[in-house]
Amino acid sequence: MTKDPKYFRQLIIRQSLIILTFMGSVLTFIFLFSLFRLISNIGVLFSIPFICELCSLLICFGWGAIIGGKLGDRKKDSLTLLYSLIIISGFYGAIFVLSLPILPRLFEVIVFKPGLPSYIKEGFAFSLILLMTLIPAIITGVCFAISCRFFSQQPTQYVRSLTLIIAVFLTGAIVGIMASNFSLFNVLGVKQTLILAVALLFIFAFILKLINSNLDFKLPADNGFSQTQQLSLFNASSQKMQRFFRKTTFLAFAFQCVLFGSLMTLLLKICLYLMGNDIYVISFSVLMILAGLLFGVIGSRKLLSRSLNLFPVFGLLPIFAGVYLAILLLLIPLIKRFNDAVLSAAAISDSFWTCKVVIYFINTLILYAIPAALLGLALVLIIQITTDSYQKRGSRFGSTLMILSFFSTLGIYLTRVVLSPRLNIYHSFILITALSLGVGLILLFLYSLQFGKTRRISYIFITVIILFCVSLFLSAGNFQKIFLDTNSPSELLFEQSDNNTTLTLRRELQSNQLLLESNARLVGESPLQSRQVETLAGLIPMLLHNKQPESALLFGLGSGEIAWILLNFNINKIDCIIESPLIPELAPYLHPQNQRLQKDERVNFLCGFDKGAVQLSSAQYDVIISACFHPKPVDDRKYFSLEFFESCHRLLRPSGIFAAPAPIYALSLENFKVILKTFHSAFPTSAIFYDKNPSNNFALLVGVKQSGLKFDFDKISHQINNLNINIRANFESPILTDVYEALDCFLFGPEVFMQLMAGVSVNSLNQPILEFSAPKVSKNPNNLVQLLHLFNSSRESVYRYVTNIKPETAPRQLVKFKIESYYKSSDYIFNALIAQQLKREKKVVYFYQQAYRINRSNYSARKFLDDYYNPLLIAEPKTAFELTENAKIYFQKTEYEEAILLLVQAIEQDKNYAPAYFALGLNYEALGDLSAAAEMYRKTLE
Repeated sequence: MTKDPKYFRQLIIRQSLIILTFMGSVLTFIFLFSLFRLISNIGVLFSIPFICELCSLLICFGWGAIIGGKLGDRKKDSLTLLYSLIIISGFYGAIFVLSLPILPRLFEVIVFKPGLPSYIKEGFAFSLILLMTLIPAIITGVCFAISCRFFSQQPTQYVRSLTLIIAVFLTGAIVGIMASNFSLFNVLGVKQTLILAVALLFIFAFILKLINSNLDFKLPADNGFSQTQQLSLFNASSQKMQRFFRKTTFLAFAFQCVLFGSLMTLLLKICLYLMGNDIYVISFSVLMILAGLLFGVIGSRKLLSRSLNLFPVFGLLPIFAGVYLAILLLLIPLIKRFNDAVLSAAAISDSFWTCKVVIYFINTLILYAIPAALLGLALVLIIQITTDSYQKRGSRFGSTLMILSFFSTLGIYLTRVVLSPRLNIYHSFILITALSLGVGLILLFLYSLQFGKTRRISYIFITVIILFCVSLFLSAGNFQKIFLDTNSPSELLFEQSDNNTTLTLRRELQSNQLLLESNARLVGESPLQSRQVETLAGLIPMLLHNKQPESALLFGLGSGEIAWILLNFNINKIDCIIESPLIPELAPYLHPQNQRLQKDERVNFLCGFDKGAVQLSSAQYDVIISACFHPKPVDDRKYFSLEFFESCHRLLRPSGIFAAPAPIYALSLENFKVILKTFHSAFPTSAIFYDKNPSNNFALLVGVKQSGLKFDFDKISHQINNLNINIRANFESPILTDVYEALDCFLFGPEVFMQLMAGVSVNSLNQPILEFSAPKVSKNPNNLVQLLHLFNSSRESVYRYVTNIKPETAPRQLVKFKIESYYKSSDYIFNALIAQQLKREKKVVYFYQQAYRINRSNYSARKFLDDYYNPLLIAEPKTAFELTENAKIYFQKTEYEEAILLLVQAIEQDKNYAPAYFALGLNYEALGDLSAAAEMYRKTLE
């Protein structure tokens, strides 16, 4: 049977509109996220709060939606208006790219002007970010509202067409975000992606103009459907619904948006802990929110096809959301255990990244999909309930989008500023759950009063209250335990809040481990687990500096060890950049010596906008150390970017030195080479150091501003010998007491840097190859093993860089001999560290024994063998048997001289004790005295 030509024309027009909407959505979001990422990069460099960027984007989108809705109702030629707006977006993107070099100067002049109060600086920052996002975000909102109005041209198909276009738009948004974040940014770069998006927008606008000039996109009118019937179609629903109920529904939707914004903020904090503080977590969260909205909009099509009273349906949505949140209270601890089990099992396999991506998807699906789907369903329902005129459908739709964006922004802001400083994440979650249930129950209560259906509402009320109480009872202990990362009891040491942060420090009673939390989320590892590299980071720049350093800049306080080492070198000034003003109060709990940091006039703590002021100022420092450990921001990707390294290079004096720890457990071999390339691009004279300690998970990158890498042996020896006895007692480390231990931490210099960087790209904020936050990436033993192999195979002898060896300090030949002894024994130390990661105990013992045989002064080998064998020694041996048994232990430790002394004592007590003679023969043979060994073996047989 042949179809009516009108049907085919309508089908072709609809398919064409869907394709154009999808293409426009993809290009718009690639353009928008490229632009937003460039603005975010400026905020990252100059410490502009991320909340400013996000809120300004949502607010501008809301303004654009309401403007677009009203323009769509007034303008007849909507496609021409869309074409013009896309051209404006393209020109704005081109102007923004050209003005990028000017923007940092603008921030320097306005935002970081010295002497201004912090609230004025924050207001300026928000205003600048708002201005930069104003045009593109408003245009996006305008285009979206106009498109939805234009594509819903038939009154009988209004809501059905609207949901279809919204779904297509959201699908395009998901594709655009995925293409930009997971592909284009890494391959092309952010700036290049924006340029590509601008070019494609111009092409798309030309195609749209060409189509609009040659084709008529107006759909055929409904058969026999007059203007009067169009109005009555919308008035029919309003007649069933009193004006009071429509306004109440509108207010309830606004309150739901506030709760949604607040909930998304809390869920993001939970995600960042459950899955690690990885930037991909944020990307997956955004995508899953959009996907949830998409599912909700699609699901509304079937719901609206039924003849239902929409008011009670709308009232059930916040109840469903509250019930699901109550279930989430029980699920989140189980999700945490599931994540730990899967990642632990996959840690040593090649499928680790695949497992991580799957976990990202599952976690974000569980946490975000249903709340976002319910909001998407509420969006369509509120449009259907409140639209009383077909001719004004654009204004109604724009107003609804404005409420969605404005009140969601309000929820985000209230959670960040009001809830987080006053309530922990568990209590905040309970409050949002209770408010969501309360809104739904109030709506149903009003409905029951109007229509007299109280019995069913009473059942719902009782069921909801019981479920809520049960979830509170069952989750009370388990929910909080996942944020302590332990099931063992802990002691609260510190808890304080400022406007944006709540810092908590606890100590496990069983392991004595410190657990630092920021807004109820663990901050990286234990604050004291990075002390080995902190000691190295504080010591090496001071030893390498050819003068007496006078000033230093620290990015992060860490455990306080770096600052104390610098102060003991009699430095005059330390500027310490911190993420929260609470850090100085927290520091004494990390180490008792930190109590004096607050009182020391040489230490100046900088927080908030002062950080950006330092990086943009003309201040010069002798030493800069990027101690980005604890606490840390959510996204600290700048600490390994070319822009950050170059800004530090600019802040150094001509003889200055920069040091930056890199987490080798969190980096693959390829990613580590990317960091080396990036670091070397800013500091051509570079070196890498590593304290060969089993608990050290960081390598230290050191850059010297002037050319030439030199170790002044005489100066270094005197500096280590003159170190304050107090710091040696409080920060026990061999590199603080032995010059050879300090020099042995050197791995390789600029020449090896050049060899390892062949064919490697540079990581920058514009081309973010490394999208991770260093201190909070899941540990992978494979990473550490690969990098330890690299370190061992690429090592250089530090002796070639040692200068100024004075005879009165030490003879040159002795210095060379000791340095070469450490260099040879380090080969076995690295093999032992690798064997430890692979759980091969016998190999570990063997390699440490060989390292100790080569170099008796090697602290790592001696300490391991002492810890391994000394517990086996018999205390106060008296008999020949006990002396011989202890001698066997010393033989295993390769301490043959000590073993011989004990065996001689055993023979003196019992001259006929054959095991002592045999053991003595083994020790002489190990020392190379074969004649003495043969004599002892002969006496064994007598």
